[in-house]
Amino acid sequence: MKYRRYQKQDSVEVNLTPLIDVVFLLLIFFMVSTTFDREMQIGIQLPESSSEQAQVSEGVMIVIDAQGRIQVGELTPAEDLQHLQNQIASLNTEGARFIINADANSPHQAYIRVLDALRTQGISRVSHSTLPLSP
Repeated sequence: MKYRRYQKQDSVEVNLTPLIDVVFLLLIFFMVSTTFDREMQIGIQLPESSSEQAQVSEGVMIVIDAQGRIQVGELTPAEDLQHLQNQIASLNTEGARFIINADANSPHQAYIRVLDALRTQGISRVSHSTLPLSP
């Protein structure tokens, strides 16, 4: 009796390497082309200054609007001094820099409240944002 030889057929496989390469390149493209905007819940108009200072963009933003509302970073606006101190303490890391963006028409008391909260947390690296004078 003669048996028929069974021939093994090659299995069909999909090569995923080119697909992974394309997905990786798309990921890199979207990461590079994306812009990141820091948008605060509070809108402000910065005061103008004639001094030319280096623009500091790295740090925790503290925003004071014209009505005296204070917002630390991306957190909700602080209601009182204790809440403000807690928010600052939660964002205070080693070498952290805090940038105060106060509206040109903000109350002086709100600005002093922020400086006092920063001082009680032992923070000395504080910058202030202004706009250059218009010609």
